[in-house]
Amino acid sequence: MATKTPLRSDTPVAPGHYIREALEFLGMSQQELATRMGRPAQAISEILNGKKALTEQTAFQLSAVLGKSPSTWMNLEYAYRFNLQRAEQEKALSEQADQIDPDLYRELVKMALVERTRDGAEKARQFLGFLRAANLAAVEKQYASAFRHATKRQPNPLALAAWLRIAEIEAAKQDLPPYDRKKLEAAIEDLRAVTLCEVRPDGAVREVLSRCGVACVFVPHLPKTYAHGATFWQNGHPVVVLSLRGACEDTIWFTLFHEVGHLLLHDKGATFLEGLGATSREENEANEFAGNALIPPDRWHAFFGERSFSRTSVKAFAETIGIAPAIVAGRVLRELDAYGKRPELDKLRRRIKWAGEEPSAA
Repeated sequence: MATKTPLRSDTPVAPGHYIREALEFLGMSQQELATRMGRPAQAISEILNGKKALTEQTAFQLSAVLGKSPSTWMNLEYAYRFNLQRAEQEKALSEQADQIDPDLYRELVKMALVERTRDGAEKARQFLGFLRAANLAAVEKQYASAFRHATKRQPNPLALAAWLRIAEIEAAKQDLPPYDRKKLEAAIEDLRAVTLCEVRPDGAVREVLSRCGVACVFVPHLPKTYAHGATFWQNGHPVVVLSLRGACEDTIWFTLFHEVGHLLLHDKGATFLEGLGATSREENEANEFAGNALIPPDRWHAFFGERSFSRTSVKAFAETIGIAPAIVAGRVLRELDAYGKRPELDKLRRRIKWAGEEPSAA
């Protein structure tokens, strides 16, 4: 039988096209084909028109009547259905590309996490491949915490999902011992001491937490994420994520201790995102933990009760309790609702060099 074996093509071509070629070559009618195959004429008509898929049984029958191997007919069917699905997928990807913020995608390109492209479908394919998700609906399920309603700011959920994905990638690179809750509790004092580091305290933070089996990653701010930090679990290890989004050192330190509070106080199956204004029992508990871990409550009440908040007194108090002056200054400004109103304390809240950032004034 002289029916041509089709060239490889991405264009959907139903097997019926090649069956018609064979019938024309053999001078055989559809009715005769149906009779020789022992099949209803209606079924053969649906196969010829691509409305009915070839089955293995049909492939063997076609092979007996028209020639070619059964696998050849099945490969034609597979190629047709595959290319139909490919076309639908490309259309769906093009539609999803419109939901990906261009600024977000450009940042991911700069970080070499996706490839630069002007093609909408390819852009969505790159983005979803980076997130390891089949579609944006799956992203929403996988990173449900990023899609929760924020009370303070309205972040871009896909940007938050990308931010968390970067954290997952970086955390997976860390070789950690088993998580040890008792070691983490004992490491609080070590973390307090790290607040006194002048430059690049990120390395010291990672070292302290890694001894406890905790991964700590610093993820650059992505457009419209707004998050200061996050906590989640991955492969049996807790992960603490810190962003450097325009934050002074007191904010970063408070966020770190807040995340550690989540690890020690709350369900390890949960993911927590900070900086979006959400309030809950868990967030309030983590806030209280952070405040008390950084500044012992009795020491704070005694200091605050004196109402002496000069630069000198703040630095002296910070020295007596062994933490960075910025933490005390930030706490005073927050309690007095005086951000921007006390320059001598504002200047204590440095922007130190974290994770490769250039230092700048607060």
